[in-house]
Amino acid sequence: MDIEKFYETGIEILEPVSTQNDFGEYEVAYSVKKAISGKIRPLSGNERYISGSRHQESTHRLYCSFDEYGEMDSEHKIKDDEGTEYNVVFVGNPMNFDKWLQVDLDVVE
Repeated sequence: MDIEKFYETGIEILEPVSTQNDFGEYEVAYSVKKAISGKIRPLSGNERYISGSRHQESTHRLYCSFDEYGEMDSEHKIKDDEGTEYNVVFVGNPMNFDKWLQVDLDVVE
């Protein structure tokens, strides 16, 4: 089965940008780096896990094309077409095929 047939448009990769407020203090804001297509799905209770030493739980998973995704790290965020933002927890390349990626996400509340 080809996972690409389930991809939807409207997903954005957000990158951190340092800005200054009216008082001269630096703040981190996020701007759109790239719009991609993919599929975000919630993880069931059995699939959720704690990743690495930060003990950050994944609540959702993004499936997207390896070529479309580009460089990404935990500093970036993902935003879906409904405006929900997610922190990037882990980027996985299943079986190192370089065809599609599994990006574990944690919803920002």
